[in-house]
Amino acid sequence: MNASHLPLSLIVLLFLVQSTLAQNASECCSYSSLKFRDDYETIFPRLAIKKKGITEVTVYTSLSDSAQQSNTRHKEIKFKFDQRGQVIARIHYSANGQPHSMYEFERNGSGKVFRLTFSYLDSTEQKSTEPAPPEITDYFYNLKDRLIKTKKRNTKGQVMPDIMSDFTKYEYDNTGRITKVASQYYYGENGPATSSRVVIYTYKDIAGESQTIIDGKLFLTTKIQYAKGWKPLTEKGYQDKSTISFENKYEYDQIGKLIRYETQAETTANECPDKGTYTDVYSYNGEGLVTIISHRYEDKKCEMVFEYKLPPTQL
Repeated sequence: MNASHLPLSLIVLLFLVQSTLAQNASECCSYSSLKFRDDYETIFPRLAIKKKGITEVTVYTSLSDSAQQSNTRHKEIKFKFDQRGQVIARIHYSANGQPHSMYEFERNGSGKVFRLTFSYLDSTEQKSTEPAPPEITDYFYNLKDRLIKTKKRNTKGQVMPDIMSDFTKYEYDNTGRITKVASQYYYGENGPATSSRVVIYTYKDIAGESQTIIDGKLFLTTKIQYAKGWKPLTEKGYQDKSTISFENKYEYDQIGKLIRYETQAETTANECPDKGTYTDVYSYNGEGLVTIISHRYEDKKCEMVFEYKLPPTQL
């Protein structure tokens, strides 16, 4: 899911220390490219998935360490598609290949996600209420089909008042560019106890800037350069006016597909072995489907290999 939909604690962890699950490099491999998203059109183009009749894709992660001359591989994620070629489920596996959890994406007539449900799975890949019940998030759109709000239900699946909920609201300019993302995170059980995160976006020509404000204090300023179609080319984050926190670079092919993503961490801490400085290189097949994402850092490389499931007639 994309970071604007995560609880504040997770946002800060992903930005500053990533995740405590990062016990080896392969577990960190897919964080930026595949996990914590709800929009997969750039990774799995709907029309291409539909045309090929693909029902699912399994992502295997392998870690290569040239120093130790080792190579390990495990099943990490599986995506399921509907007949329209849209992602309807994302299943995560533990390092030993056992089912761990699942995100289900319910879509409206326009193909937009209107409900996201997170559930834990048992060893047979069935939903389980252990160690916690499902988490449900509802999505709301305006008449132009733009996302204007996401709101998380409570642990019993009940819709609560905003003051007792996690929610995020979105605002746009006349051209459809995002101008504000405002999130509230609810921690109270016996009364209101909340935290806030607001990101404000401004644009000038092909450049932009965002300011991230957490609980009323400026947390980060990010300066962005765009290509055609408002695809980002570079992003530089500053914790103050002169100290660079991170720098991201994007490269695209002639038809606009992302082929390279590079990030350089300067002041942020990170529990992943790559320490927040790495390069992702994307490879595609003739149908425009991604086949490999190579995650490289120092002298190491972990690859995400995509194996698509085709109808029996195309095997």
